[in-house]
Amino acid sequence: MNLLLGQNRRYSVLYVVNKPVRGKIREHYPTQIGVWECMDGRTRMESATEMPAGILQSWENGGARFDLRWPHFQTSFMDWYGHARKNGRPCVVLVSWHRSRSNVHLGCKAHRYDDAAAEALARAQVKELWSRFKEDDGKRHLYPIEVCLETDSETMIFQRRKDSATLDVSGLEILSQPEAQKRLQGFYPDVPPCVLDDLLATIIAGNIRHIQKVRSMGRTVEECDHCESIIAVGRGLEWLDKRAFIIGPFDPRFPDMVETAAKIVLENFHKGTVDVAGGAMLLASTPFRECLGRPGREMAGLRASSLLDTAHTVIKERVPDLVPHLRYTIAGTVSNDTRRFLPVDVVRQGQS
Repeated sequence: MNLLLGQNRRYSVLYVVNKPVRGKIREHYPTQIGVWECMDGRTRMESATEMPAGILQSWENGGARFDLRWPHFQTSFMDWYGHARKNGRPCVVLVSWHRSRSNVHLGCKAHRYDDAAAEALARAQVKELWSRFKEDDGKRHLYPIEVCLETDSETMIFQRRKDSATLDVSGLEILSQPEAQKRLQGFYPDVPPCVLDDLLATIIAGNIRHIQKVRSMGRTVEECDHCESIIAVGRGLEWLDKRAFIIGPFDPRFPDMVETAAKIVLENFHKGTVDVAGGAMLLASTPFRECLGRPGREMAGLRASSLLDTAHTVIKERVPDLVPHLRYTIAGTVSNDTRRFLPVDVVRQGQS
């Protein structure tokens, strides 16, 4: 647990220190970027694009499955969109899915390794966003873009809305900036050039750097497999690394997502991709705004404890073989201002 809290402290320090950096990025590249992504620990878009903490707004769920009819999700999404509109910023939503070129079983288990199903869902979500977010005067401020993250190399592959054409980011690394701009604008003629230029300078440039680093590591297929031992539920969890599944609190089928994550963690122990001696952890988190003072922290803590109880019950009832592997269950709150995680309920399993 100390290692986990230390990881959060380092992330929090970096988040606070990088506030001027975030300000400069937003000044030069005003497009707000949101990501709908899978709970899978290998698909963190912030990591794959090497973006400074706090630039991307992410929502996580099993299989990157989202529905604008879900009340809590709609509220969260519209708060983000409304803030961007208020500040005169266009929005891009990266609707992501993931697959592996080397082994279908390194793809998305939430979709039962069915790449076609994962892609079809992403395409349907893009279509709905495109339809719903058109103003009465015909103007548009939000541009949904489908993107596949190839988990072997962590390469982003953009997919066009109107057909099956793809644009592999690794193919842009040898181009000059004007050439890359021309290629991207030709691929997305219905997205404003200024928005595409922002994407090129931020997430695409970051993914190119990241691909080069992954390539230099010479990873084996085994190293591309699942390595999660943490099941994290709630919000404010972007500081976690690839060892964690992150499940947002939006889906009415939330227990099913927890069950899927728990089964993969148990499978990781059986396969030996994670150390059995290290055990597993269940973590719940809810963000709070410091301007609300102690009452805000208290309410966030209650929500986190409720999420923890629900997830723990799911694991005990549906994946009981994982229970002996649980070392800690932790509920906590995360400051929106500092990203510091504050435990409010910690139980070491097997101890009172």
